[in-house]
Amino acid sequence: MSAQLIYDLVPLGSTLTYSDGSPRPPERHRKKLAAWENRNSGGRLIRKQAEARVGNTTIPASITLHEGDYGSQGTIVLRVHRTFSVDSDLKFTVKERPAIGSVLVLDRAGDDAELVHLAADRTAAAECRAAGNYGRYGSRGQCGGEDGRMSAPASETNVVETSGFPGVSFGKSADGLPVALVDEHAFAMAPARNGRHFLVTGWRIRRPMADWTRSDFYGHGGDLADEKAFRAKVLENAEHQREKIALGRREERSTANTPWGPSQGTTVYADGVVFHSTAGHGGFLLSPDRNRKVHPSIRVTGGAYEEDEAWAIVAFSFPHLFTA
Repeated sequence: MSAQLIYDLVPLGSTLTYSDGSPRPPERHRKKLAAWENRNSGGRLIRKQAEARVGNTTIPASITLHEGDYGSQGTIVLRVHRTFSVDSDLKFTVKERPAIGSVLVLDRAGDDAELVHLAADRTAAAECRAAGNYGRYGSRGQCGGEDGRMSAPASETNVVETSGFPGVSFGKSADGLPVALVDEHAFAMAPARNGRHFLVTGWRIRRPMADWTRSDFYGHGGDLADEKAFRAKVLENAEHQREKIALGRREERSTANTPWGPSQGTTVYADGVVFHSTAGHGGFLLSPDRNRKVHPSIRVTGGAYEEDEAWAIVAFSFPHLFTA
């Protein structure tokens, strides 16, 4: 997969390899081998840095891998980090993702945080954070470096719970609301009348969760009985997103004419099954071959299935392309 897909989809803590596709030179060709190893190696994903603009220059988003350490007698004198632009021509492979239930300890809050330790569970992560006994990722100590030097004060460290990808984070907003983050989808439990609550949603809030406020959320997701119900809703959304990722859908630009107006973008579910978004209502367009597989009693002539009234026909006809 590309560096862009690693940036978009793969969680911190994953082990990756990368390659330019060329064969490995014989050991006797040391210079050629060294050049090859510079473009064919691997490491652990420890940072994702968003696109930045400096003056008139745009710096593309990037990913950083921790590739190894050099030292002796328990003392690390050199850590090797490698940063790749999302425009890199190298091909990446995910060898291992963080175990379910593992917890990422980050050096600070925010989108550009760097992984300093991958703890087995929340208890281990909390002990690590409280002790402040961690260095940069890759140290040999219980919670990072054996020398005990900190990369950041414990109070600045953010702990993110992961259970597969996308990971799920829970916390409190600046105004005391229970909040959560799943990939770039934000959630909060807002108060309502008579002691009830309701789910509100947001998108791409570019601040730490502790700085969020009620005004960051604009969507309404239904009533909630309590915080337990809030967490259940968030975890349900995370599972839904995981299923969508596993289905391998892809987003594409489109200006095609549809029965609902000009397309503003498409989601390709599979060959011949394409969902079009428009300024008004959108829907699915099926290829002739796909449309013939729809039962005649519910088949739409022409293969255009409007999103509100007829999308269920597509889901019924091709259940393997939809989430549970």
